[in-house]
Amino acid sequence: AGRATLLAHEMAHLARRDHWVRRLELVVGGLFWWYPLVYFASSRLRAAEEEACDAWVISELPGFNAAYAGALLE
Repeated sequence: AGRATLLAHEMAHLARRDHWVRRLELVVGGLFWWYPLVYFASSRLRAAEEEACDAWVISELPGFNAAYAGALLE
């Protein structure tokens, strides 16, 4: 059950199209590598994406909260 929840988390990234955001982030980071706000925004964006995918897993698989938490800790 733990692996299934982790797979659901990764599928949430695909469904949200986070890989396209990552490419845009790479381009912006390359263009504005000298600007500190880019690094701050990038770290906050990644944290928000992870939180959104975690929330998606919990909402879609409500009976697997403990299994998901255990899989994340492993």
